[in-house]
Amino acid sequence: TGSDKHEALDAFKDTGLWWVEDKPANADVGFERGLKSILIEHGHNMHWYHENIPIVKNWKEVFERITAHS
Repeated sequence: TGSDKHEALDAFKDTGLWWVEDKPANADVGFERGLKSILIEHGHNMHWYHENIPIVKNWKEVFERITAHS
């Protein structure tokens, strides 16, 4: 936790799996590697925006987003 995820996510490159994060930089890393990143909103990322990475408020919204795409 707290470290960047470049190497860890390389194993999942281009799989299209879901990647749930609260750190914008790591959400970007997931997106760049072909994952479906979702960012959970927290005080430290309130003003961050990426047109391809949705921001959700809680795990209920994560669930709803994922199941809507299944």
